[in-house]
Amino acid sequence: MRSVTLLRSAIVGTGVAVLLVLAVYLAANLANDPLEVQGPGGELQEVAMPAMVLFTVLGGVAGMTLAVLASRLNRSASAFAAICVLGLVIYGLVPFFAAEATSTAIWLNLMHIAAAIPIVGTMMQWLRQQPPEPTIDGPQLETE
Repeated sequence: MRSVTLLRSAIVGTGVAVLLVLAVYLAANLANDPLEVQGPGGELQEVAMPAMVLFTVLGGVAGMTLAVLASRLNRSASAFAAICVLGLVIYGLVPFFAAEATSTAIWLNLMHIAAAIPIVGTMMQWLRQQPPEPTIDGPQLETE
C-alpha cells in the first residue's frame, strides 16, 4: 500500500508540474521571449517543449526517489524539504550561466519553481502520512 500511495502521489505531482511548466513555456512564447541556451559546443539552441516535459518527468522520478530515501530518516519531511530547497537554489544558478538573455534565465527559473512546487508538495504530503520507521534499539535498562 505504501508504494501505491507513493506512486500515485508522484504521478499526480509530476502531472501537475508538467502542466505548470507548459503554462510558463506558453507565457514565455506569448511574451515573444525566445528561450535560447548555449548547447554543447557553444552554439545557441532553443529550449524545446519535449525536452521540458522530459526533464520535468525526470524531476518527478528524482523527487520520488529522494522521498523514499528520506523516509528512512527520523525527520523525513524536514530532511526532504531541506535537500529540495538546497538543490533548487543551486540548480537555479545554472540558467544564468547557460541562457543567452537574462529574461531566458528568469523564465527557466520560473519553470524550475513551477515543477518543484507540485512535486515537492506531493512528496512532502506522502512523507507526512508515513508511520515512523521502527528502530532497533540496544538493550534497555529498567530503572525504578
